[in-house]
Amino acid sequence: MNKKRYKILMASLVVVLAGAAVIFGIAGRDEGSVEQVAAKSDESKTETYRSVEVLETVGTAEVTRKKKDMAVYESMKLQPRDLMSTGEDSQVDLKLDDDKYVVAGESTKVRFIAKGNKEKGSIRLKLKEGELSNVIENKLSEEDSYEVETPDCVMAVRGTEFYVMAGKLADGKGTRTVLSVQEGSVEVQLKTADGLGETRMISAGERVEIHTLEGEAENAFFVEPSEVTGGWLGGSNTSGTRTQIPTPATFVARDASIAEIMSGTGTLERGGQTINLTKGLEILQGDRIRLTSGTIEIQIDDNKKIFLEGDGAELLFSGLSGTKGNGAIALSLPSGSIACSMSEAMGSSDSCQIAIPGGTVAVQTPSGNTGFGITVEAMGGNNETTITVDSGQLEVALTSNEKKTLTTEGEAAAKVVWNAATGKYEFGN
Repeated sequence: MNKKRYKILMASLVVVLAGAAVIFGIAGRDEGSVEQVAAKSDESKTETYRSVEVLETVGTAEVTRKKKDMAVYESMKLQPRDLMSTGEDSQVDLKLDDDKYVVAGESTKVRFIAKGNKEKGSIRLKLKEGELSNVIENKLSEEDSYEVETPDCVMAVRGTEFYVMAGKLADGKGTRTVLSVQEGSVEVQLKTADGLGETRMISAGERVEIHTLEGEAENAFFVEPSEVTGGWLGGSNTSGTRTQIPTPATFVARDASIAEIMSGTGTLERGGQTINLTKGLEILQGDRIRLTSGTIEIQIDDNKKIFLEGDGAELLFSGLSGTKGNGAIALSLPSGSIACSMSEAMGSSDSCQIAIPGGTVAVQTPSGNTGFGITVEAMGGNNETTITVDSGQLEVALTSNEKKTLTTEGEAAAKVVWNAATGKYEFGN
């Protein structure tokens, strides 16, 4: 995350992602404001129709209405078929009805379709790309619905807080949706070439990712969910104060990429894709790197470097959540060697763990730098792992419940070996 975006995030308490310009449309009636009050046959009663109001804007935003462009402003009432676009480092906070709040981040394209009223109607946000954070304060009535549609799936909720991101895969050969649920639950139904397919319920504290690959009959598939931790998006409410809207943890995504290919070749596996390693290639949660040979350098955030080497070395990025200082990094090293250097401590709200055969290695340096190496070798059909510390502190925890703390001031190395007699991984000499 660059410094400019970081400043804007702190100023507005919103995490936004880079991309193209936003087109935001309201679909409904062809005339008049989305906010209307109509008298029923019983004149003593009124029916309140959907309203969509701009609460706050950050950066630049425009609405295109009947081929005319106009600037978005606070308290603006959106009309049916409006197209709204925001620039980079921009966001628009919206209030729907009187109890629903949406924050549209930068580089977002979304069409907002509202029908009926709170008692009997529907809201659908058709998100082509970009990010939306949603807060529904009150449970919907039985005859009302709230849905978010992306190129990969349709999500239905009744009362919850959740975040959705939609965009292209890193290589441009397919689409990607990320859903993070902070409160309540969201039903997700995959899109297929024939309509809608598999359905899953994603609960509070879970994150799911969905991909659709080009040339795969346009059938979307789930990427395994993971637990969510992370920061916050800022929204607004009727009193003018900021509403704390939980963010997508993993999607606020730490920066991770191939910094250098020192030698050799390898591939990155993502869903059903296999991508050749190149300098600058973005690494996402769930990606697996396989080296045919040689050594590569991986950069995470702006203060962590990992050198992966060895013929047949593998490194799985099972978790890249939150932001530097507030999140989690979870890696898995089934084979090969890594050398890691961290120029800053992880922080009390951040963590880094590396899964090894038979256990995990966790960074626990309270302050200063951390430097360590891990090598996993195949030994007679089983694995032997060597861990060494050059600076900082590590905790090695085995599935057999054994633990060791490694520091340069004490025990600075450990081996984890398979004990055929006990059928467990144990510390060796």
